[in-house]
Amino acid sequence: MSALIARLQSGKGYLISAIIVAGLQTVILGTIIQSRAAILSNGTEVLLKTAPVDPRDFLRGDYVVLNYDISSVPVQTIAGGIPVKPGELTLWVRLKKQEDGFWTVIESAFQSLPPQPETVVLRSLPFYN
Repeated sequence: MSALIARLQSGKGYLISAIIVAGLQTVILGTIIQSRAAILSNGTEVLLKTAPVDPRDFLRGDYVVLNYDISSVPVQTIAGGIPVKPGELTLWVRLKKQEDGFWTVIESAFQSLPPQPETVVLRSLPFYN
């Protein structure tokens, strides 16, 4: 134990400590990067139709906002009805690839949808009813 204290006091311990800290930071950053890369490599690519909206704002001027075709879910696709109880809701949407290559909504529900072949289930951000 006294040898470790002597090494730390001599200045060599600072170098060893710095190397250990740098190694830990590298491992942590590598883990974060790998987890995000796994999402990209294992996920399904979904091509969505976009509709440009060109709003004019007095303070920001002209700018472009893209609305996705799936941003508005048709009521006919909602299985199980719409909850009447107010509060935070999450909508699950099932998409299927069409012949033109774009994905469209085929089913949606306010409870989790089971996986099906050749479809993708997306979960919306929570919103309030």
